Amino acid sequence: MPILSRHTLFVIAVFATAATSCSNPPKPTLEPAAGLGLGPECRAARVRAARGGAVRGRVPPAIAEMFAPPTPVPAAARGRVARISLRVDSAGTPVPTSIRVEGISDKPYADKLKALVVKSRYRPAALDGCGVQSQVRFTLNIPK
Repeated sequence: MPILSRHTLFVIAVFATAATSCSNPPKPTLEPAAGLGLGPECRAARVRAARGGAVRGRVPPAIAEMFAPPTPVPAAARGRVARISLRVDSAGTPVPTSIRVEGISDKPYADKLKALVVKSRYRPAALDGCGVQSQVRFTLNIPK
């Protein structure tokens, strides 16, 4: 077995470390509202956001963790596009009673979609550095 020089061992160690770093990227924060104010100091921002309409400086909400459509997919839902809308509170938590699923006529399957939507994570809309309640809308293509 050949003896490796210190330089060769160093180069191998650098590449091994780089490969490990690339294969294990840092995980994003699990708190969707991280970095946003949520306390009483945000009252004015919440009032402005609640008025509705276009509010200057507002950052829209986003899905922080997406889900796959539930399986098995019933024949009536295959190939359809589900249009989903819901309200997300200032901390990014879905408001269960606000969830609407359109475009899916199979009610049990639409209910399964709603159950996944309520478990998903959202980054709330932001205004003046504060999390504010907002409406989220997205579509989901159901596989054939």
